[in-house]
Amino acid sequence: MSKEAWGNLNRIFAANMTTSNLQLREELNNIQQRDMSIGSYTLMIKELCDALGSINVVMKIFGNGVKIVWNG
Repeated sequence: MSKEAWGNLNRIFAANMTTSNLQLREELNNIQQRDMSIGSYTLMIKELCDALGSINVVMKIFGNGVKIVWNG
């Protein structure tokens, strides 16, 4: 019974992480500065990157502009 419960919990957690991963990636891909200050805009990007990092998405940002390489 315990093994089954842990298996169910693992599947639910993995599904939630996948949903969060996709939602955060979409937000980051679609972010626009619009009327935000540059500080607010970069803070929003950092917060999205931090949130992705918290669910183990690895990103690499290169010096000649921003290019994000997704690990999954």
